[in-house]
Amino acid sequence: MAKMRMSNMELLRIVSMLFVLILHANFIGIHAPTKVDLDAAPLSTFFRCFTEASAIVAVDVFVLISGWFGIRFSIKKLSAFLFQVLFFSLGFFIVFSVINPSEAFTIDRIKGIFLLNGDYWFVKAYLILFILSPVLNAFVDKASQKEFLTFLVSFYTFHTIYGWFMDASVAFTMNGTTGLSFIGLYMLGRYVRLFPSYLTCLPKEKDLLIYLGGVLILCVFNLLFLYLNHSITVSGRLYSYASPIVIASSLYFLLFFSKLSFTSKKVNWVASSCFAVYLFHCNGFFFKDYFREPIYYLYHKTAASVFWITLYVFLIYMIAVFIDKIRIYLWKVVLSNVKFQK
Repeated sequence: MAKMRMSNMELLRIVSMLFVLILHANFIGIHAPTKVDLDAAPLSTFFRCFTEASAIVAVDVFVLISGWFGIRFSIKKLSAFLFQVLFFSLGFFIVFSVINPSEAFTIDRIKGIFLLNGDYWFVKAYLILFILSPVLNAFVDKASQKEFLTFLVSFYTFHTIYGWFMDASVAFTMNGTTGLSFIGLYMLGRYVRLFPSYLTCLPKEKDLLIYLGGVLILCVFNLLFLYLNHSITVSGRLYSYASPIVIASSLYFLLFFSKLSFTSKKVNWVASSCFAVYLFHCNGFFFKDYFREPIYYLYHKTAASVFWITLYVFLIYMIAVFIDKIRIYLWKVVLSNVKFQK
């Protein structure tokens, strides 16, 4: 009998992907708030800053989940991941080559099919992590708890000082969007799962409070920097995935969900395709014209803008999930005709 996936962690995947959409709709789609926005509409600006601070954990949580369960490298899993990416990158290219050939048949767009342009940064960073996972797992299997903890303390001391505090945009971290940062998150997730401690075995209510505490810290500093007209500080430090506040908030957000216990076929069904939401709305053909600009229009040109943006985000989420079910069916066809080595 097939074992049902843990629905609490599957729900975490769903919520985290929803947070990704919120991040892209809020400070990217609408625009990051400024001092002018704060002076003109303080309540609305507070809401947007609080929303951004709540959702910024999304990316780090996804990588922490991989660490929580551990990546087991195989050609089959790697092929499945690349097949999903290619399904959307090639699919968009085919559709737009019919709709707008002049836009589709450019060097940059053709390169994008195979991730050779600037699209899908998460996929590239995660691929590095996936490829290196056997090496990382070998260390995890052999290291003592003390050796593991020494590695994490050393890594995050260096990562925080030189990759966040000194300059959050340096090449080896790029605000936490590189494979190196993903390695740190993966190892943190493994450590917390394998070596429970007082700090990670708190009641789930306290985990939630710690997460909300991090959200409030980010929100308050965001508003303070806006008041002082230091918008660069906000983008370069507060909302960096390499920020220790963001990492800690992400960890306790994961710990909160890990202590829930339930099973749901519906949750698992949606979660199995939630990564498709990223591949769908972040595709170079789609993001600017069909996500960012509609969000901007809905916010500035419509009444009840929050309602319409929420509806639009939900619609994109579900469209991506349903399209991905086609990909799942096609992959099963591939599996029936190809044998992979373990």
